[in-house]
Amino acid sequence: MTKRSLLLIVLGIAIGASMGFAGFYQCPPNNITFKVLRTGKVYLDPKAGDVITWKNESGAPVKIFFAFPPTSPCNEGNGTATCTVKTPIPTGIFDYTCKDTGIICTDPGIDPDPGGGGLGPSIALGPSVSGLTTSDQVVGLQVGCDTSGNVSVVDSNSASTPPKINDGAIIQWTSPDKTFSISGTSLASACASSSLVSGDAVQWCTSTSSPTAHPLKVNYTATVSACTGKKSDTFSFSLK
Repeated sequence: MTKRSLLLIVLGIAIGASMGFAGFYQCPPNNITFKVLRTGKVYLDPKAGDVITWKNESGAPVKIFFAFPPTSPCNEGNGTATCTVKTPIPTGIFDYTCKDTGIICTDPGIDPDPGGGGLGPSIALGPSVSGLTTSDQVVGLQVGCDTSGNVSVVDSNSASTPPKINDGAIIQWTSPDKTFSISGTSLASACASSSLVSGDAVQWCTSTSSPTAHPLKVNYTATVSACTGKKSDTFSFSLK
C-alpha cells in the first residue's frame, strides 16, 4: 500500500470519528417551563443564570421595561432586550411592557420559582378562559413599591389610569413580592367571581357582564407589607 493511500485511509478514519463524536457529544436540549396561571396568563419559569432574549418577528431586539425595576428578576436594567436571571433566583411574578416598539408583550411574563413547586395550594381554582379572543380580556395589574417606597399598582397592558376594563373581563393582580392583598367593598358588586386571598401569589376578579352603570368606577385597597413608605392606598378601575 502506498504512503498516499495509507494517508487517505487515516484521514478518512479521523474525519469519520470526528463526525461520530460530534453526533454523540451533542449539547443537551434546553428545558423550558411555562406556568399557566388559573386566570389563563402564561409565565416563563426560568432558572438562575438563564438568559432570556426578546426579538420581534423580523429578528430585531425588543426592549422591555419592568413595572418595578428595584425588584426586577434580571441583572440588566430596564430598557434592554436581554435578561440574565439573578443568582440567587428571586421569587415573585414580574410583568413588563415594550414601550419602545408599541408591542404589548406581557404574555408570557416571568415567574422564577426556586422551589419549583408552582403557585401553592392556597390559590382557589380560577375562572375558565376558553373562548376569550382578545388580549385585554385578561388584564394584568401588578402591585409593588414605587421608588419612594409607596404602594403602587401598574397596568401592564395600558397607560390609561385608572384602567378601563371590558365587562366580563378577568382582572389579575400579581406582585414581585407576593406579600400583598386586594380588598374593597365595591369589588363585591363588580366581580361575578373572585379569589382575593391575602398572601396568594395571584389574585383575580372576573368582572360582571352587567354592571349597574356604564362606566362603573370600582375602588379597592392594595396593601404591600414590604413597602417602606405608604403600605396601603386606594386605587380604582372602571368597567366600560
